[in-house]
Amino acid sequence: RHYSDIFYYKTTSSKEIDFVVLNSQGDLQLYQSCLDLSSEKTKIREISALIEAANELKATALYIITLDEEDEIMENGNTIKLIPFWKWAGQ
Repeated sequence: RHYSDIFYYKTTSSKEIDFVVLNSQGDLQLYQSCLDLSSEKTKIREISALIEAANELKATALYIITLDEEDEIMENGNTIKLIPFWKWAGQ
């Protein structure tokens, strides 16, 4: 993978986004990373941070990189893609 710029982001309410990426096409992508989303507390934390940051930054490409989960979550009109690390790293 090649990205022009990679940043960390903290929302106005202090929620953290692990990676904010400006890719080579100029698209803004938000990434969270966690082992898995089996804990409801973890799931809520990761998703709420992405939604808040997406609203603040006007981003639509939202991802959570996990150990081995692959899915899509619809939340507040946003699609969040869950991607296993092995698949993300191999792209």
